[in-house]
Amino acid sequence: MSHFNDISPYTYTVSTNTVFDETAAAEQSLNHERRLKRLISNRESARRSRMRKKKQIQELKHEVDQLYVANNQLYEKLIRLLEVNQRILQENAELKERVSSLQVTFTDLIDVTP
Repeated sequence: MSHFNDISPYTYTVSTNTVFDETAAAEQSLNHERRLKRLISNRESARRSRMRKKKQIQELKHEVDQLYVANNQLYEKLIRLLEVNQRILQENAELKERVSSLQVTFTDLIDVTP
């Protein structure tokens, strides 16, 4: 008898299905691993993104604080300069009055001398 009589078509089918099932299971396992890896990668990327955003917000808050301080310093300087300007304008007005008074006195002295 031939060697082929020992193998039935049913045995071949079972054997093929087993190989197919193992291949499908391996592929499914690989897909699951890839999915998990992608999930972990996405979570890590989201975490880094949140950290960058948090850092950026902290830097912006720090910059806002610095700008408030600078703004207050400039406002105080402006007030001081306006006060100085007012004093100078007052002094200038007083000096003009004095010049005018001295001109009158000088004119009177010139008119008196023959």
